[in-house]
Amino acid sequence: MGNGIVYPPGPVTPLGAAMLQSGNQASVSYVGWEGTTFNIMGGMAPQMDYQNGLILRGISGLQAPARFLDNQGARQDGTTYLDSLREPAQIDMVLEAWGATPDQFRQTMRAWIGAWRFDQMGIFNWFTPRMGTWYMPVRQAKPIPDQLKQYPAMHRRQIISWTARGDNSFWYGPDSVAATTGGNVVGFNPVMNLGSEPAWPRHLCYGPGTFYIGDGLSGHTITFGPLYAGQIALITTLPRLRSVVDLSVSAPAQVSSGPMQSLVAALVNFATSSNTPPLLQYFESLFGLIPPQGPMYSLLNGRFTQPIAGKLEGATPVAAHIGVAIIGGNSSSRIITAITPQRTWPE
Repeated sequence: MGNGIVYPPGPVTPLGAAMLQSGNQASVSYVGWEGTTFNIMGGMAPQMDYQNGLILRGISGLQAPARFLDNQGARQDGTTYLDSLREPAQIDMVLEAWGATPDQFRQTMRAWIGAWRFDQMGIFNWFTPRMGTWYMPVRQAKPIPDQLKQYPAMHRRQIISWTARGDNSFWYGPDSVAATTGGNVVGFNPVMNLGSEPAWPRHLCYGPGTFYIGDGLSGHTITFGPLYAGQIALITTLPRLRSVVDLSVSAPAQVSSGPMQSLVAALVNFATSSNTPPLLQYFESLFGLIPPQGPMYSLLNGRFTQPIAGKLEGATPVAAHIGVAIIGGNSSSRIITAITPQRTWPE
């Protein structure tokens, strides 16, 4: 949620508008953990000398490094590759901070520093006309290492180094969402992975009914349920996350219009890989009830093992049709499926 504070303040300048229209330069922004937005590159970035804000002068580490899992015998030349994992992304930036007056320079610096924390996540947004917006949750990784020059406010400018960490390594794109509704129904939920990396589906199941969900495109089916009327369960297929979370609320499950749409949007986006199990547990403790049929994990018959493959560069995106079915349901029953695309590079 934004707090309405944006750097630079005011409308886009004519030069900035021309840059946006050309589409030649990426538009980069950072939204702090408390909601302040800083446009730091592209047409929305500040025009120095008279607009408060920060300009990105250099950046590295957009692609997270890999860690190789190898096995090497005592007398083996080279090594045997077993697997590879992505380390957290470390993004190093060189920024130039400006202020129209010495006091406004100090205010700009305070706002930038205050928008970062080691224990809270902000969001990097990277937009190009061809690829759209890709974002990465980030936190401050190091204190400012620079030796500040004497009286920087009097000069109204300062070059600073800044290091951010992306815990989850990847850049995320807009969710692809599909839904199947109604009572006894068999069909498919088509989702499209525009990212370069495999994406693990998430499924929201609205009772009543027993739910049958395809394990990716493997042809195998996982059974979940039965749920009673009004019960809502979130199924996360990513192996390292909690498989089933009870999201039942006292409100009706009807979500076709009104404020419940916002709830559905929040729930669909809730279990992205940026959310850890403790956060899911907090959400469950806030809204969940112990279901009468016992722990909801016990209602899951089978294990999910197959993600949706990423799109090859240059290839036309193709929808992945995940088989779904509801037995014993009514007009309130539904399965909502979502994936979050991931890329190693935002442009």
